[in-house]
Amino acid sequence: MSAQFVDALLGYEYFLQNRGKITIDEINQYLTSHQRNPIQLRTYTHFNKLLENGFRSYIPINKFDVFQSLGKIQMAADRRRYSREMVKIAAKISRNGQKWTEGTIINRSLVGFGILAKQRFPVSTDVQAWIRLQGYEDIPVIVVWRKHHEEATRLGVRSLEFIGKYKISDTKIELTRLKGTLIITRQEGGDLRWDNLFRILSKSDEFINSLTDLIYSVDEHVGADVRLASPILGLIRFGSPGEVQVKVDFGIAELARMVIEKLQFWGLEKKKYLAEIRKLDLENERSGLENKKLALETDQLTIDLLRNVINYRKELQEFGLTESIVDEVRNYLTGLFGLNQLPKGIFDTDSLEFAILKERVLPAAAELIGGDDSAFGVNVSTEKMSEDA
Repeated sequence: MSAQFVDALLGYEYFLQNRGKITIDEINQYLTSHQRNPIQLRTYTHFNKLLENGFRSYIPINKFDVFQSLGKIQMAADRRRYSREMVKIAAKISRNGQKWTEGTIINRSLVGFGILAKQRFPVSTDVQAWIRLQGYEDIPVIVVWRKHHEEATRLGVRSLEFIGKYKISDTKIELTRLKGTLIITRQEGGDLRWDNLFRILSKSDEFINSLTDLIYSVDEHVGADVRLASPILGLIRFGSPGEVQVKVDFGIAELARMVIEKLQFWGLEKKKYLAEIRKLDLENERSGLENKKLALETDQLTIDLLRNVINYRKELQEFGLTESIVDEVRNYLTGLFGLNQLPKGIFDTDSLEFAILKERVLPAAAELIGGDDSAFGVNVSTEKMSEDA
């Protein structure tokens, strides 16, 4: 029997647990030992593509291909396998989010539940269901296995996101962490048009989400169980000068500021470099030099630089900015988690963290800073954290 969605999902989780350093045979051995169907080579190749693009969760091949062709690959939270704890919590389960069956959660992890429905709950595996739990929004899940016990039913379900994402937040705790502000301002005055606002919010969301995933990815290895506050739109000013402010978690704010300042400094250096090339052109013209080789090299370099101004993703790779900022990001996260050093393998060039930084964080930041309107400026401000935050 060919692999189904849940087979591939569990296979990718195992692939990530091993940092992508296992063979297809090892994955299939793991799957068959857990009564799942083996994957094909095409799926294994897809696993490597997901890792290279910084995915912390599995999405099907066709969905990935569609978003890749559109140049807009969606990112989702990771759903790796975690150790479970035995609990006894009242809950409800539903096939459609409307009719609910009483039950009890008997074990849980960060990404799944074992639940005992108090009556027979006829549902197939690999289909979506819903869990209702006090203090949480209704949680969408995939049924991994199901077994009837007389009039009751035991089920193992896997959340589509981290379960903590659905927790109804403690507003007071959230507000104590929202000490950072991402500020995008129209530098040259003028109104904030709707198309400007849409681009700013879209790119800001992409940037903040990528930073959040980077921090959570590291957190999974250090076991700090960090809980970041969700961003809040603080201000929109349409009149001149237009401005947007987004309140963010202090941990995200400091990391965002580091990345933005690095890119802005790099942008200034690039402009100086381009100015030097133009100066060289003028000097050559005045002196009447006919050095065609030098002129050709200068023209080609100018063309390359101008092309890079338009294509930020290619630009980041060509100038090696990812490698130059890795140490700074690593040092910041080491301090954020209160460690002497991060676990071995984090930010290796073939790691998930390096892929998130290279393929998501830096491109999103570069497009937010540069975008298609140089009249906008981006900066991050932070407030001092209280001792008990």
